[in-house]
Amino acid sequence: MCAVAGRAIGSAIRHTSASMVASVVAILVLPIVFTDGRHWSAVAGHATLYQAWSRLVEIGSPRTDFPWTIGGA
Repeated sequence: MCAVAGRAIGSAIRHTSASMVASVVAILVLPIVFTDGRHWSAVAGHATLYQAWSRLVEIGSPRTDFPWTIGGA
């Protein structure tokens, strides 16, 4: 999924350095920004690759205010 996201960003931006920076920001930095404390932030965070992966490998039910399902991941 990270490769597909990087390829999509790279084809949209069409410049090597800008697409590499945008890929790193989208894959590594955005999940840090979004938290599960607020509803809008939790919904936006659930769309990131990192949180989808962490939900898929998590054992048991999530202990957050705005949980989501494994199918949603």
